[in-house]
Amino acid sequence: LKRGRLDGASAALRQARRGKTHAWIEALRGEAAARLGRADEASSLFDRALRLDPGEDLARLGRLRLRELRGDMTGALEDVELALKADGASAGLFLRRGRILMSLGRMSDAEADASSALAIHGQYAEAFYLRGLARLDLGRRSLALSDLQAAVKLAPEREDFRLECESAIKKRINNM
Repeated sequence: LKRGRLDGASAALRQARRGKTHAWIEALRGEAAARLGRADEASSLFDRALRLDPGEDLARLGRLRLRELRGDMTGALEDVELALKADGASAGLFLRRGRILMSLGRMSDAEADASSALAIHGQYAEAFYLRGLARLDLGRRSLALSDLQAAVKLAPEREDFRLECESAIKKRINNM
């Protein structure tokens, strides 16, 4: 992989991972292609892996990440919803879907997903942040401020995060 050759990596994987499915190998090749900046090839490999095994998590999450990067939020939403069906107890997946929903302008749904993420992991700074942003857009200023303050409190070492939260507060309040 370091030399940018997927064919050699694929052969090595086949030998090293006997017993893993062909879909898993295609998904791993897709991950490698994505990391090498070959988005079209990665997309094709993820799609092939999912045709071989619709339940292949590595392929589904890889395609989800690729769709997000490309701005295909409708496709990303489909993938994250399928991933949530397989693992409905993942705070990270709820947060991810919340971000996608927010980008689609669905603030109430984004707020609900951030709350679901917090129900699973009550100390998730990014979930407080997302819910705070959604609440600002929904006009729930006091709740939003509490969430954004909680986000900063949970990640005090992250100066960039604190500045992002403060900027979001100022920007959204000024636009109201």
